[in-house]
Amino acid sequence: MTDTKFIPSSEGTTYECFIRIASERKRNKFHYFISFTMTNKNSKFVGLALAAVLLPVVASAATIEELQAQINALMAQLAAAKPATTASCSVVLSKSLKAGMSDAEVMDLQKALNSDVDTQVAASGVGSKGNETMYFGPATKAAVIKFQNKYASEVLAPAGLSAGTGFVGASTRAKINALCSGAVVSTPSTTPTTTPAPVTGLNGTAGSVTVTSYTSDNDTNVVTGVAQTVAGFKVKADGSDVAVSHLKVSLAFEASNASAYPNASNYLNRYFDRIDVYANGSKVASANASDFNRDSAGQYSKTIALDNKVIVKMGASNQTTFTIKAVGASSIDSDNAGAKWDITEGNIRFADATGAVLSDTTTYTINGVAVNKLSTSSDVKVRFSAGAANPDVKTNFVSDTSSGDKVVMNEFKVKAEGTKVSFDQLQMNVTTSTTTSNMISELQLVQNGSVIDTVDTSSSELSAGVAYFNIDNLVTVNQDETQTFQVVAKMQKIGTATFVAGQTATISFKSINAQDVNGDVIPSSKFYGSADGRQQTFLATGLNVTKVSSNVAATTNSNTPSASFGTFTYDVKVTASGNDVWVPFTASSTGAAGVRFTVEDSNNTDVTAAGTNTASVALISGGTRDGNTVKIADGESATLEVVVTYDPSAAGQYRLQIGSVGYNNTDAATGASLSITAAPESDFQSSNLFITN
Repeated sequence: MTDTKFIPSSEGTTYECFIRIASERKRNKFHYFISFTMTNKNSKFVGLALAAVLLPVVASAATIEELQAQINALMAQLAAAKPATTASCSVVLSKSLKAGMSDAEVMDLQKALNSDVDTQVAASGVGSKGNETMYFGPATKAAVIKFQNKYASEVLAPAGLSAGTGFVGASTRAKINALCSGAVVSTPSTTPTTTPAPVTGLNGTAGSVTVTSYTSDNDTNVVTGVAQTVAGFKVKADGSDVAVSHLKVSLAFEASNASAYPNASNYLNRYFDRIDVYANGSKVASANASDFNRDSAGQYSKTIALDNKVIVKMGASNQTTFTIKAVGASSIDSDNAGAKWDITEGNIRFADATGAVLSDTTTYTINGVAVNKLSTSSDVKVRFSAGAANPDVKTNFVSDTSSGDKVVMNEFKVKAEGTKVSFDQLQMNVTTSTTTSNMISELQLVQNGSVIDTVDTSSSELSAGVAYFNIDNLVTVNQDETQTFQVVAKMQKIGTATFVAGQTATISFKSINAQDVNGDVIPSSKFYGSADGRQQTFLATGLNVTKVSSNVAATTNSNTPSASFGTFTYDVKVTASGNDVWVPFTASSTGAAGVRFTVEDSNNTDVTAAGTNTASVALISGGTRDGNTVKIADGESATLEVVVTYDPSAAGQYRLQIGSVGYNNTDAATGASLSITAAPESDFQSSNLFITN
């Protein structure tokens, strides 16, 4: 007799059970034998779930009904048995993998995927079980997507994704490695089974971002062969430094163009060659137009992976500006020139200091970006920006006995796009706290170390706060070239007329009269960017302060969190100019101390008074100890160590900001009657420190 029955498991898998009953007569008694096998009916292969067993049942007086009852009891036990499927792979993935790669770990990835019929790369042939390769092709990507969708709650949900991407990142690797470690494969839960590892180099704990629009330099006219800035946004990190790894760019053909440009929406690469991504002016990614995917509505989109993750430090002052540049296709001609597209940017993916991979869905759309062929001077652009040596806000020491000291007041760059640009006149805005000619005798325009023109500040060359440089030899900037210029001030001596210590001057770029390769004037509407100068203060005597080093350390009291505190150590070099000076060995957030400081939170807010602090100043080298002060002779330097401990009122990120150094021109017992600002401010900030409370 043979019986067959299907047993459904709680996970939805059906098992097929075959029961066979045989009889044998011994010593005038019938002995019945029950044998059975159970197989997975859902699989394409038949795997033996339970080994065949032989159960003798002595049934000298057993009726068929009694045997059936024993069979039913056995079937119930089989139904309750829930076979566990363990991973049949033993690989460990250590790196991110993506389509197009050739790598030994791609073969391991394929082996892991092939261990589950639901995610196999191929049923037969190349990529199938036993035929894995090192190439990450379309079939591997499709299998990865199946895997990600199967374990979406553990792989996709933590990253804010709703569908698989085919990119093997941290969460996908973690799930594959967990399954291949021999752990039982279970139905994905809604809670991740692994805790992300903290990311080295990122400060903070759980992080988030704020994304805002950035429209400076955006252009709605893209031309062939030239990268034009068409969109931008800023990212501010809160609670943690973050590492931005991806962003999404979409392009949609404007419906209003449909009649004039039939079928244009079907051919993105006829209009655009590529899309470039920049972070704070540096190129971080590029995607060809042919790589964008078109949806049923005609919109082209691509999530672009950055070449290297862009680190955004927490705090409002550390925002990173991302810009999207589009390059027009060479196929633009009179038939398709002028077509307009809407460009959407945003949807960034990032990791915080805890290792969590997160997303921000903020997007911005720039409408009406036209694509044209570069043919006339109206298509060119001249871009201006500050040079690397453009001075920060700082104090400069100039002589009070003779004139002629030179100070760099501004460094700017000129870039020509689309054509060669030439100019023979340049204007700079000049702002001073006294009569300019009493402070500055001459302004020099310098290129590559050579003075190419000068402005006499007492003449008509300086009028209404604008200095006019009239250059004898035409200055030329070749197409796509960038040239750098400096404006240097030749100073009067302090004490001449109304020029006294503490007065200030600022010089910023204004404009040039530029012409293109054909000699046509380039209108100011084609000028982009700026190069603002920063205020410079002038003294004859006093101190100059520079950063040497800084260090931060947290002391955590797990029993009494409120007793936890942070220690900030900052070394500064102090140089005397014009006179001997005395710096007190005191540090405070208030009063006339040797060193003034504040403690700031991650929002750059002064929170010194919200906690408690102790501070001290010690001499490391240089100078001469003189009681409670250090004497620094004219022209000499001393290095001071400032140590501040801070116990906050609440747990969070904190940093030390050195504000100024106080001093006296004579040996004073206490206090400091004079001070010098520690500038630029960014040079005198410690790194952020998380303090518990």
